[in-house]
Amino acid sequence: MNLYLDASAVLAVLFRESGADEAAARLNAAGRRYSSRLLFVEVERAFCRLALKAPQRRADLTRIRRDWAALSPTIDLLEMTRAICDSAGRVAPAASLRTLDAIHLATFLEVRAMDPYVRLLALDRRLIEAVEQA
Repeated sequence: MNLYLDASAVLAVLFRESGADEAAARLNAAGRRYSSRLLFVEVERAFCRLALKAPQRRADLTRIRRDWAALSPTIDLLEMTRAICDSAGRVAPAASLRTLDAIHLATFLEVRAMDPYVRLLALDRRLIEAVEQA
C-alpha cells in the first residue's frame, strides 16, 4: 500500500509517542511514501522545539535525527505549488482544518489523482475527517 505521510503520524513515530505503533507498522510496510515538502519544515521545527524545551533529551534528539535521516530519502516529495496552495484555501470548507493541514489535504488529493490507491497516514482527527469529506 502506498501512503501519504502527514506530520502528525511521522512525528509520533519519530518521537515514539504512545499510540504510534500502528502508524510505524503502516509506515514500514508502505510501498511508496509521499508527502508535501511542508513535512520537512514541520519535522525540523519539531526538532528545534525539543532542543529548546527539553535540552536534557539531547540523546533522544540524536536518535530521532538519525531515524529521520533514514526515513526522509524514502519519501517522494510534492512541492507546494500555486495550484496546491490555491486548493488548500478552498478544500473541505465545512471542516475545521488548520492551515498546514489544509496544505497536506490539498497535496494528498493531488497525489490521489495520480495514485488512486494511496492512503493517508495521519493521527490528526480533523485531517482524517476532512479526507473523508473530500
